[in-house]
Amino acid sequence: MILDNAEKLRNVYMDWIKEDLEFQNLDENYVSISTPFIDNDYDNINLYASFVNKNIVKVSDFGFTLYNLTELGINLTPKFKTGWHIFKEILDDFGISNDKGTLCVQTPIENFPMAKTRLLQAVMRVNDIFYLSKHNVVSSFNDIIAEFFNKNNILYTPSFEIPNPFGASSHFDFAIPNRKDGERVVKTVSRPNDINQAKIFNFDVHATSRSRNAKFILLVNNTKEKKLNGSLVATAMNELSDTTASVLGFKEVQENNTELINA
Repeated sequence: MILDNAEKLRNVYMDWIKEDLEFQNLDENYVSISTPFIDNDYDNINLYASFVNKNIVKVSDFGFTLYNLTELGINLTPKFKTGWHIFKEILDDFGISNDKGTLCVQTPIENFPMAKTRLLQAVMRVNDIFYLSKHNVVSSFNDIIAEFFNKNNILYTPSFEIPNPFGASSHFDFAIPNRKDGERVVKTVSRPNDINQAKIFNFDVHATSRSRNAKFILLVNNTKEKKLNGSLVATAMNELSDTTASVLGFKEVQENNTELINA
């Protein structure tokens, strides 16, 4: 049974990373990596890898993330205080550099899968700034959640990673100790219809749940929606039990919080 479970996890992982993931040589120096995730223009997000030397790989977005935001009217500079704060917070959380408008990370070749995943998640979070700006949000969704926890005296750990069995790590936004029912591990979604983040949540829970005694929560920013997006919930919970994971709307948590507590 243990071997069967291990093989199942491996198959889930391999299916996830293979899905529409295409590697193509652009020239002698660069490899294009097409991912199944989409940006604000509904185009696939592409990353680019190059060898700094035989042991070090640089992965970048070629500057497209910030360029596309600029085309949408979002200029991430210190003058745009809210957006700049959120942008810097994302880079710090995922260990990503901003090299003259190009989002990038350098890594030993053996850590390439982890670095690629970190950059991809950072790119998707930066893309979310367009949604936040469009709705005149003055704080990031994570800042709003942290403020809610502080106001209600809920102890938590922000922004951390859990190693998974595949030599990489899964990023989560909050961990909440619970003396009675076990730890709550939370990943947040600032866009209520973000299938990208639902897919990543599903993969991360499959990859880490057997090594972490916790319940995993996808916390969705649904404050302007009547109900949770059914496709998002189905994607996030694919082949997961209700005891392992759940999807919560932040609007409902604010009204009656019974899950994200320490008791």
